Amino acid sequence: MFTGVFAGTEPATPVGLQSGPFFDFNGAVIRQLLARNGAVGVRFHFDQARPNFPTELYAAACGPINDIKDRAAVSQDFFLKNGQGVAFENLPPTVAANYKAGNKVGACVFFSRTILEGNILGTELAPTAAVKIRFFVRDFGVLDNRSIPCFTLVAVGLDSTGALVGPFLMSEQPCPPNCPSDPDSPYGLT
Repeated sequence: MFTGVFAGTEPATPVGLQSGPFFDFNGAVIRQLLARNGAVGVRFHFDQARPNFPTELYAAACGPINDIKDRAAVSQDFFLKNGQGVAFENLPPTVAANYKAGNKVGACVFFSRTILEGNILGTELAPTAAVKIRFFVRDFGVLDNRSIPCFTLVAVGLDSTGALVGPFLMSEQPCPPNCPSDPDSPYGLT
């Protein structure tokens, strides 16, 4: 499924059991985002500037370059962990400022369709036991262009009983540069 040799820090590398701050997203929300026309993955935007851990994540379908907005229902451009849709205009000032400035380095992370469907949720025709995805917030161990540590996310499935299922997989962080349009990303367009 994945190619290459992983040393433990590359995107989608299986990592050990996680602890610390986490967010649970309903698998149906992630599937809804992946169903958007042109979606190659999901980008998660942090709501707080580092070095503080975020208190919320905003999930958006991601195309080859930009987030994909829902023109039919703008209130569902982004999703919170509780499944509530959020229009772009209603994002917190910190998220909107990073988004408008194009300063996504360390401010968001990207999970490709390959990781989400191939390893955690499965597809509609071949689902896994996971009904939710738990995202653990971790320090990525590198500094951004302002010498501030970047965050990353580690994802694992949750079944209907709340048990963890499947591998723990690191996000393709930071985004950029590890976005689907980056030719150096090992998980580009799929």
